[in-house]
Formats: sequence, structure tokens, C-alpha cells
Amino acid sequence: MGSIVCVDREPAAASALKRRGHAVTQIADPGTASAFFERPADLWLIHEAAQPAAALQLVTRIRGRQDLREIPIVFVTQGSDEAAVLRAYEAGASAVLTSPLSPAQLVVRTNRLLSAPREIEPEPNTEARFRPGTLWHGRYVLEREIGSGGTATVYRARDRKTGEAVAVKIAQLAEWDSESRERTAREAKSLAQVTCPQFPQLKRFSHFKGHDYMVLELIEGPTLLDYVGTYGVVDARTAVDLLLGLSLALYDLTEHGLVHRDLKPANVVLRDCDPADPVLVDFGLTRAPDQDLLTDPDILVGTIGYMAPEYVRGDAIGPRSDLFSLGHVLLFALTGERAFPGLHGFDLLQQLALETAQVPEHVPQPLSSLLQRLIEVDPDKRPDGPLELLEVLAYSVAHSRKWHVGR
Repeated sequence: MGSIVCVDREPAAASALKRRGHAVTQIADPGTASAFFERPADLWLIHEAAQPAAALQLVTRIRGRQDLREIPIVFVTQGSDEAAVLRAYEAGASAVLTSPLSPAQLVVRTNRLLSAPREIEPEPNTEARFRPGTLWHGRYVLEREIGSGGTATVYRARDRKTGEAVAVKIAQLAEWDSESRERTAREAKSLAQVTCPQFPQLKRFSHFKGHDYMVLELIEGPTLLDYVGTYGVVDARTAVDLLLGLSLALYDLTEHGLVHRDLKPANVVLRDCDPADPVLVDFGLTRAPDQDLLTDPDILVGTIGYMAPEYVRGDAIGPRSDLFSLGHVLLFALTGERAFPGLHGFDLLQQLALETAQVPEHVPQPLSSLLQRLIEVDPDKRPDGPLELLEVLAYSVAHSRKWHVGR
């Protein structure tokens, strides 16, 4: 059983939780809830009721506090419309329920969140792996950190057996974070299947000191995000080279029945700083098209600004979804900003699902027309998949001498 702060004018939810043995503190007004921030609680239940703005603001305030950041938040919307649900998740809710509220649904979801393992910071004895010169699993000498995310850290390392430089991607402690372990295993399985040089080669997948880890081909070069930030936008001819490389990568994924699901500038590494040799990384969200997009039935995965509209609408996901993301990655490379730069969070997510962005006038034909097809809101208006995209590219290059773009 747990200690729950219930922000709700009506007593029904609090009563249902009390009957299940939880210790419940009920607050009628979201505006006074901050007085309870210092009290220990295992979960917050917040009902939108007649004060939706105040309720959402309360979720944001809780998520903004370091000491409350990992506390589960169940948010109950007034209605069942999709916009309200997305707003709640964008604010930071762990789970969203809709009115009319089912007591059984509330109890099951609350118990599920309370029983879920919390993310725990690694113990001090794991810090040795961050020091240069650390020998990992008796073979890999860690030299320096080259990247990190929410579930893993990547190091440049030297393989003592072969002498070559490699990348070692070490996941969080597996026994503390089962989702991180599943993501790492899924990434390794996907990389083991693909053969295109536009992916890093998987050399080893193993387990050491409670951590799953992968040894990967070391790709030297900046991400597309960093490249544009350092050198500026690319010209149209360079964009065609970038588009060709990423199209080949997506084609290989499609041939193995996979969809990347998180194509964005930060996940494209330019080998030797060459936009004509892009390498697609981070396969933690890669799935077969018929597998559910959600790791939890209510949580969106992916990156706002590059997610296809069908992710938001709950429609079928397939290769065309990656093509939408690819089109927006190319737009970023050509303009230095994502579509609808004035919008953020839920507003951006909604706009991408409702309105097709426009390719800027300075992008020459036929590149402009192709990009416009890629970023169509309606997936039926996009190319059928990476194979059709490659055929269009091949035809255009053969008949237009690489399109004469940029002249």
C-alpha cells in the first residue's frame, strides 16, 4: 500500500483508494497543493475537475522539483478527447485516465505505478567505469565518454585483443531498470540483422557487472545536429547525398521488417564529418511495424518535431512513418530549424498532425517536390516506402545529372 496525495474536489477517488488500504490525503484546490510538496508521498492523483489550467500547472511544478521528479502522477481529465490526454502527458503525467472515472481502473493503474521499480542512481562502486583507463570486461580499455542518454552511456574504447578503436555502449544497471535492458537487447538484435554501412557494425553484445553492453564500430564524426550548429545549413546538392545515404539505411531496415521510429538530427552521425556518409544510430525504439508504438499503453515514444502524424493519431505505423521523419530531418539540414519553429510541446505535436509543413522556396526542384511528398500529413501521399524513394532518386540522378541542384 502507498501514501497518496489526491487533488480532487469530489471524494469518490479518494474513497476508492482508501478502501484498498492506501493512506490518502485529499486536497480540493490545486492552488494549495504546494503546501504538501514536503510531505512524503508515493504517488499524486490529480483530477482536472473545474480547474484544468491549475491542475496541469501542478503537474509541471511537481516535475520541476528534483526531489519529486520520479514520483508517479496519475492525471484524470474532464473529458475523453485526445487533446486533453496529450496535454497531460506533455505536462509530465505518468498515466492519464479519462472521465467518467472507473474506480476499478483507477485502483489497478495506481497499484501498477506503486509497484513499478523506481529508477535508482548507480551505487558508488559503479563510478569506476567513468574513469579513463578502466578495463571493461577484461578486454576494452575505456578512453573517454563520447555520448550519453537516459538509458545508456557510450565510450570510446580500445579493444586490447585486436588493437582497434571501438565504441562501448553501456546500459544502466539491468537489475534496476528492466525497460533499459529490454531497449538495449532490442537495439542489439536490430543491429545484428542489418548490413548496410549506414549503420554501426555490432561486434559484441554481452553483460558485465550488472550492465548489458554493446561493442560497436566506432563512427568518428559529429551528429547532423552538431554539424549544422557548427558549419551551418547544407546546400541542395549535399542534401541529396544525405538523403540518399539515409534512404539506403531505411531500405535495409524495411527489408528486415523494421521501422526505426526515432529518426532525428541527433541520431544521424556523419562519418568523418561527411554529409554524404550518414550513419543512423540509436535503435532502442526500433520495432516491427505491427508492434505497438507504446512501451506503456498510454505513453508516446519518439521525438516531438519529427514524429509522423500517425503516431499521434494511433494509426498504423510503417515505413512511411520513417519517411515523414526523414523529410523533416532534411528540412532541418536545409534550413537549420525544425518545422513550425514557434511551437513547442503539445502545440507542435498537434500542428504536425494537422498541417503539412511547406518546403522553403529556396530549395530547388525536383528536390523540393520530393521533400514535400515526404512530409505530407496523409501517409498515402508519401512514397510507398524507401524502395520507391530510392527509385525516384535513381531516376532523377540518371536523367538530371544529380538534378543540377543548386545552380
